Amino acid sequence: MKSHSAVLWFAVLCAACLPRAAAASASADPSSWLLACPTTIDRIGRIIAPVMIDGTGPYRFLVDTGANDSMISPALAQRLKLTPGPGALMKVTGITGSEQLPWVPVARLRVGRFRWANMRMPITDSPVMNGLDGILGLAGLPAERIAVDFRHNVVWIGHSHGGGVWGYLSIPARRTAGGLLRVHAHIGSVPVIAVIDTGSPRTLGNEALHKALMRSAARQKDNARIFGVTRQVSDGDMAGSPTVYLGPAAIGDLDIVYGNIPIFKVWHLEDRPAVVIGMDVLGTVDGLILDYRRPHVYILPHRPSGVEVQQTYSPLGSPLPGGP
Repeated sequence: MKSHSAVLWFAVLCAACLPRAAAASASADPSSWLLACPTTIDRIGRIIAPVMIDGTGPYRFLVDTGANDSMISPALAQRLKLTPGPGALMKVTGITGSEQLPWVPVARLRVGRFRWANMRMPITDSPVMNGLDGILGLAGLPAERIAVDFRHNVVWIGHSHGGGVWGYLSIPARRTAGGLLRVHAHIGSVPVIAVIDTGSPRTLGNEALHKALMRSAARQKDNARIFGVTRQVSDGDMAGSPTVYLGPAAIGDLDIVYGNIPIFKVWHLEDRPAVVIGMDVLGTVDGLILDYRRPHVYILPHRPSGVEVQQTYSPLGSPLPGGP
């Protein structure tokens, strides 16, 4: 397996040298700024947001754009004295499969400006919950926009004001009935459907994509294991990928894990080339905005060292805390 991370380069690199946003009609409320928490020195990590439950917290929740359900850890459920009722089970589907999980009632959940009431939250002890209090499944919530500033470790979840963001590359997307953001992409010469998933640490490909790529070139592969929000574990093969094109963005030196991954069947994407774009790609940029209302994906390329910026701006036009 390669030891280096994915490398991104862009058709409009000069526009990224001064990352600022166009002025918006509303300024950012400081209470809406959350925390992005990269976990490795190469900046590829999980996006963590502080979540309030029933007036207590904040608690550490993984922001997962590929999940329909928001979940809670057994430890936090016990701490909050939340107990499943008799026969309180619900089906939860993740990357690696489906599972019947006990659920607990949560009267109030708050993230920044957004509040939800009377939620059913499954309890999961999946390996991805290590060090977390829960998972915030954005695909199942009515949030309009999530913006991540990886340079300052900040996340904002709020309303969409429409339009592009200066300095960010714009990638048209489609929001599915299940709440996912999908974009049309190419891997080498193969057209693919790409799902943007901040909950997946790696980029995953289905067997249809694997076969399409193997027709053109045989590549070295390694074994890999795939973990999801349920306790099932899938096995897959990891192989080097041709260049991945997402609109104006090109991704090189990327390893993709291929396999018979159950989530592609759930999404009805098992018969055509498809890929899940995970944090091994998304975590290497300076800024990421997912706009569910428009819908679009915006990427701010990594700023080259030595480039000076007078002020860093938020996606709403207000200066970010801690900007240079």
